[in-house]
Amino acid sequence: MNNRDGELGPSFIGGLRRRAVLCVAGLGAAAVATALALVATTTAILALGMIGVGGLNPAPHDIASALEDAALAFYMAQLVGLWFFDHTAELRFVAIPLLLLIGSSIAAATATAARLVPGSPRQKMRIAPAVAVAYALVAGLAAQLVPLHLTAHGFGEGVVVSPAPAEAFLLPLVWGLLFASIGALVGVFGKGWRREGARLLGAWATPLGTTLRVFGAALVACALVTMVAALTVAGGIPGAYTAGLGQGLVAFGATLLALPTAIAAVLVSGFGVPFDWNVNALSEGHGSIGSLGGTVPTSNAGLAHAHGAPAVLALAPAVVLIAVFAVGWLSARRSQSNIKLCFVDALRAAALLTLGVWLLGLIGRVDAQAGGLLGFHMAPDDSALIWRVPLIAFVGCLGGSLAFLLTRGSVARRRLRRIRRGLGVGRGRTHRAFLAETRDGDPRRGVARNIAENSSVAASRRGDASGISDMRGVVFGPGGV
Repeated sequence: MNNRDGELGPSFIGGLRRRAVLCVAGLGAAAVATALALVATTTAILALGMIGVGGLNPAPHDIASALEDAALAFYMAQLVGLWFFDHTAELRFVAIPLLLLIGSSIAAATATAARLVPGSPRQKMRIAPAVAVAYALVAGLAAQLVPLHLTAHGFGEGVVVSPAPAEAFLLPLVWGLLFASIGALVGVFGKGWRREGARLLGAWATPLGTTLRVFGAALVACALVTMVAALTVAGGIPGAYTAGLGQGLVAFGATLLALPTAIAAVLVSGFGVPFDWNVNALSEGHGSIGSLGGTVPTSNAGLAHAHGAPAVLALAPAVVLIAVFAVGWLSARRSQSNIKLCFVDALRAAALLTLGVWLLGLIGRVDAQAGGLLGFHMAPDDSALIWRVPLIAFVGCLGGSLAFLLTRGSVARRRLRRIRRGLGVGRGRTHRAFLAETRDGDPRRGVARNIAENSSVAASRRGDASGISDMRGVVFGPGGV
């Protein structure tokens, strides 16, 4: 007993020591990532102030006010709701460029910590959840304990801001898990992090790669549609771009922040999901816009007025249908004539595509309210987002896989017919049991056994034993299957 205690004691202490090192490293990496993001954002705000951006008050920011504005941008970029003026004003908007800046800081800090932490690669990978949890704790506690203020030209100076408490912890946790996992892979495996990541994902690696490539191409196409639609609504290039360096930078920065959200909204609308909007500008206006029509708010004669949606948005459903069909086609192409794997990968890709579009639906919403008279809100229709996206994704991916198999010649078509017949002949057998009898996705073994068993049952009812042996010889051959 004493020897056993002597053996377990050091291992227990060693485990505690490793966990303590992991917690300290995660907390340090989270602090460094937060500091890097704040320093980069503060530098950008100071640079914009020095060149005179903001014609209402050209005086540059001081370091303290720029740091406070950077802290607010830190929360806003992660979709955390911000409240002003005793919760009578609200701002909720995802700034994609700032989110990527924050994500890069998290990934870089996590990669450095993964290289410094001792242990095997598997033990080093545990730094990712440690960094994510520590990062969420830092963001959540800072939102409650550190007073935040906003200084914006034309808006106010030292305006008290309150981030939403639950969102200030949960949303940074989600983004931390995403970017810290990438950073840990880079830090542990170096240049081979993609290969090791694919190995960890297992069967999901191929559908994920296919979905990301097609998804990226669809976003590029929707970006072109969005820019054409924006120019149509604005009546050409806005004059702010040519009004001088300061105004041009303001217009470019606003476009850089708003364009990713608009692109996400256009792609989501391609799935038949309308976006409901509401504008309060002394008078209230509301409407809905989608890829098949609707109205958009305009600044002509008051923000509450609206006009018809640009016709170019009708291209969004075509982009979506082509993308979904391409995901299914490419998933089947990479299955290497394995029919079972072909459809399974198509279903996996459809599930990943659905989750990606749902995330874009979350990113594509805007909530801005300044008191009871001024405000703008835009969000996708929740019910349409929940059921239309998976319907189109799964039907399109399965259709693309089926179309690819039908183009592979008579052999693939015969295999599909055998699967259909095999599923229909075995009345008392489940689909899972039938697939379990196939070999490498080849349905011939399951089909042959179904035919043999049903023929045997029919022959036994007639009392013809020779018919059973003859049928087995025809189906299985001299050597069996």
